Amino acid sequence: MFAGKGYAVFLPNYRASTGYGVDYAMVGFGDPAGKEFDDIADGIDHLVKVGVADRQRVGLAGGSYGGYAAAWFATYYTSYVRAVCAFVGISDLVSKRGTTDIPYEELHVHSGREIATSWDLERERSPIYHAARAGARC
Repeated sequence: MFAGKGYAVFLPNYRASTGYGVDYAMVGFGDPAGKEFDDIADGIDHLVKVGVADRQRVGLAGGSYGGYAAAWFATYYTSYVRAVCAFVGISDLVSKRGTTDIPYEELHVHSGREIATSWDLERERSPIYHAARAGARC
């Protein structure tokens, strides 16, 4: 829909996403909001550099894990976007891990460790932890 309206649309298959096998997907295991979201930032930088995107007009939207990415860009990587739309995404990993209906997926597919051993990482990789950065742009 956006491309049909003349917008450039970037749909990355960033490191740790599916589609290229288990080894590719495992790159982000235990590294929430790490390499995978860095790849999105690098993609935005590249699109701006080659003239496809205007840094002052970049938006990002996503749902579920994509909503986590959108929330991360709204706070941690706020200088990369002018607007985000995060729906059914993760804003607080600690809260998500404590209330999720898929605790074993979280443990065995994403984090690989109990929250008691990764409290600081979970907190620091939560978009809500970096919310003050978003206010700096307003």
